[in-house]
Amino acid sequence: MDRDGRGNGLKIVVVLIVILLVVIILITPSVQNAIAQFLLSPFQEKAPKYATYRLERTLSVDANGGTIDSFTLDLPLPRHAQGDGYSLQQAISVTASPHGEQILRYGNEWMEWDYGILMGAQTYVVHITYQIRVDTYKWDIDEQSAGTTEDVPVDLRNSYLHNEWATDDGWMIDTTSPVIKQKALEIVGEEKNVYIILERIYQWTIDNVGYTSVDNSGEPKTSQQTLESMVGDCDDQAMLFCSLARASGVPAWLQLGALYDKSQDEWFGHGWVQAYVPLKDGSFEAVVIDTVNHDFLRWMPNRIVEYTDDGDGEHLSDFYYSFNYYYDESTYPPGQGPQYEESYRSLEHSESSELVEVGSMFGGLVRWGGEYIAPPSRVRPQEV
Repeated sequence: MDRDGRGNGLKIVVVLIVILLVVIILITPSVQNAIAQFLLSPFQEKAPKYATYRLERTLSVDANGGTIDSFTLDLPLPRHAQGDGYSLQQAISVTASPHGEQILRYGNEWMEWDYGILMGAQTYVVHITYQIRVDTYKWDIDEQSAGTTEDVPVDLRNSYLHNEWATDDGWMIDTTSPVIKQKALEIVGEEKNVYIILERIYQWTIDNVGYTSVDNSGEPKTSQQTLESMVGDCDDQAMLFCSLARASGVPAWLQLGALYDKSQDEWFGHGWVQAYVPLKDGSFEAVVIDTVNHDFLRWMPNRIVEYTDDGDGEHLSDFYYSFNYYYDESTYPPGQGPQYEESYRSLEHSESSELVEVGSMFGGLVRWGGEYIAPPSRVRPQEV
């Protein structure tokens, strides 16, 4: 072999060695992740790192021509919401006019207004102004990092792995009815990994349960009613999700508050799911899942939480019934009575110029700045 042949052979060997080294480097997880992030970054949905809001919540009571002997308005006040090393919501200030009595109820701050006689054309209106900062957050959890249902602490099992809120039509959150248990088994099977369980229930819900806000003037539907009809609004779907998750051994509960629609500059009452995920490193996360808006394990900067379900049905029912009253039935025509309304109004909104990635554009229904699906606030007067 001549000198040129030996030189070319050496070059080939060197090239092969370089290629081999590059392949070895590329197969390391850190480099793979970096390359994947670089290639996928243009296709990632982004949202502001945080947003700040000033909004007004209004509660309005109308005697509607008759006589209300007395009534009470009450609601929980937004507070800080955070995880281990990150913030989701900061309640900067809450003011009310007229100012109500601040009370501690179920471990949370509530405000309450007691009033006497209201009659004829008289009305009573309360305005509560919130100033809140909301941070975007996406939980970096997958089936490799998540623990199993056997890792769920006993206190959480006792708090959530049961039926909740009994009504004449059945349990709102139902873990024991045969149809709920059977459906949970069909969706989850014998799976014990908490991430996989939540992902399967989430995917089944968005694939099979339709959204409707046709009737949002009364109580939510029971989980069994939503399962039978396969349609429901935000809290109907959230309660069904909680039922299926609890029946599969995963603590899940409601969070209730409001959702901001940037395209209309409006706020609407909304409900979603929070669930417990134990991690293999011994820690845990309380993650957010919103089937109506296709948010899986992410907290978008367009929602505020006012109440987090503690697993007690009476407490949850108390949140829904913010207007309790005594009235003189003889002063009203048949079928009529006092009127009550709730609404939100946007006052100010600003957001950070810095954007953060919140998931693939191909995986979600809703985009930041687009139209968000949320029903108007329910009106739930309760005669006492």
